[in-house]
Amino acid sequence: MLSETIKFGTDGWRGLIGGDFTFDRAALACSAIRLYLEETGRADSPLLIGYDCRFAAENYAAHLASHLAAGGQEVVLSSSPCPTPALACAVKQLSAAGAIMLTASHNRYYWQGLKFIPYFAGPAMPESTDRITALIAELAPSFRPPALRLEYEGGRVDFKEAYFKQLDILINANSLASTGWKVLYNPMHGTGAGHLDGYLIRAGVETVTINGERDVYFGGVQPDPSPGNIAALADKVTEEGCQVLIATDGDADRFGILDSEGRYFGANHALPLLADYLVRYRKLSGALVRNLATTHMLDDVATEHGLELVETRVGFKYIGEHLRRGALIGGEESGGMSV
Repeated sequence: MLSETIKFGTDGWRGLIGGDFTFDRAALACSAIRLYLEETGRADSPLLIGYDCRFAAENYAAHLASHLAAGGQEVVLSSSPCPTPALACAVKQLSAAGAIMLTASHNRYYWQGLKFIPYFAGPAMPESTDRITALIAELAPSFRPPALRLEYEGGRVDFKEAYFKQLDILINANSLASTGWKVLYNPMHGTGAGHLDGYLIRAGVETVTINGERDVYFGGVQPDPSPGNIAALADKVTEEGCQVLIATDGDADRFGILDSEGRYFGANHALPLLADYLVRYRKLSGALVRNLATTHMLDDVATEHGLELVETRVGFKYIGEHLRRGALIGGEESGGMSV
């Protein structure tokens, strides 16, 4: 059956490209999302669609945009591969009903996935994804897959500049340039190319990009900025005269860092450091949030500043829930973080 194994889990639905992740099954999932928007009273607002650099991702996106538009849903399709954070930011900026992001994130090249980002621009909660999963099962018996459309005739938008403007609000770009650092950036053939390096260059930071071209095989490496996947680049940092390497995953919502001596810094290092900075120097306050597998150094920062420390279950959606309630910063050991 079309609906078999289509279940939205911790971070959307994933499947093997051309195996269980097909054009027809993806269209069924999007039909369920459209129906969910109707049920929740948001179908009159635009639905955004973004996609990553994987095989045929742009074709999937065009097909799904055409299918939804034919059903009466206003659709705004990204003009090029875009990071998940940039698409989520656009949801808020455009007051959209939500977004569909076609990505399998940090997983290997033969996977593709579909994330639903609700109107609040964070990961969908279980009550939403459970309902979408149920709607998929309800629609499947009578669902007639649409004819394949590899081109979309509607509007396309480049979300990059609007995302950069939002970063300008959050970041002191002058401080980036004042470091005098030279940065080596590795987007791992993913959507971060042209975004993180583009922003750094615009801020006056000398930046060298490697693995910035699209490669649907990700250079034969899993697009995950884990120590095992980027440690071999330590010599490259020195060769390029850089002080730091920054790497991001396939859809640029996870990161990993190497310094010039090859030492790895991930979310477990950056989260408490940034939390302390936001409180000590930016004079901000709010709860600090981590999941149960993330560093307890964040607890020490919370204690130092007299702030609440919140521990959640694994899944960034639970961290996002607290951020929407006013928490200051949250993150996971796997490399995701948000303020």
